[in-house]
Amino acid sequence: MTVTLMQKSHWGDLAAKWSRIGSPLRPCGEDVEIFRQALGPDNGTHLLLGVTPELAAFAGRTIAIDHNAAMIDAIWPGNHAQRSVVRGNWLNLPFAPDQFDTALCDGGLTQLSCPTQYADLFAQLARVLKPGGRILLRLFLSPEQGETSTEVCSDALAGNIRGFHAFKWRLAMAVAAEAGNINLPVSSVYAAFERLLPDRARLAAASGWAAEDIATIDPYRDSPMHYSYPTLSQFRAMLPHKLKEIAVIHGRYELAERCPIVALECRKE
Repeated sequence: MTVTLMQKSHWGDLAAKWSRIGSPLRPCGEDVEIFRQALGPDNGTHLLLGVTPELAAFAGRTIAIDHNAAMIDAIWPGNHAQRSVVRGNWLNLPFAPDQFDTALCDGGLTQLSCPTQYADLFAQLARVLKPGGRILLRLFLSPEQGETSTEVCSDALAGNIRGFHAFKWRLAMAVAAEAGNINLPVSSVYAAFERLLPDRARLAAASGWAAEDIATIDPYRDSPMHYSYPTLSQFRAMLPHKLKEIAVIHGRYELAERCPIVALECRKE
């Protein structure tokens, strides 16, 4: 993930609105507990992809890696003896082979392109994990049967979607499904939103969402970024032989069925 000025702007804009971002884009308490239980009483060394503060306080030693200084500055809870962050590229991890017991990531694979960058990340994780090491990923997955952006927006105006961030992810997945492409420009989500829901005051009144929450879609407007939303079957098809699926765990919050935590085991050959 090469850092460009445009990418810095995208993540800088999101960092500025981070306090307004909620579930399912950020992990809720239920997600954190699932991660904790999946880790067990592990006091080993964890690699955290990204600077998700909710995943920075597990037992053991945590080393986080993120490519964006704005996100690190905005949300990383700080370094201490058992926790530190480095700035770097997930697709070229600056760590020795067999260094980590576990790798954790909350939603971060969405910013990678399918299938090439997924494959590159899996190869990096297989290299830096110890034999038998585990990978715990909360994924954002499209449903096997997609919906349309018009259906999603109609649900929003009918008051059938509780949270704006669940709406935003449903809309993004619908736009991807309509385009017939796992990878979609983030700006296309904003374009669909503006086309189908141009009256934000009406949307706020119908949905009960705060105007400040609705405004968290604004960084998408001119974003150069692409997001990816594979289905579970497509994700499974990308897994290399060295990574064995051992569990798929769902929460019970809104849209949790599309945000499972997938546990993988690293097999050394």
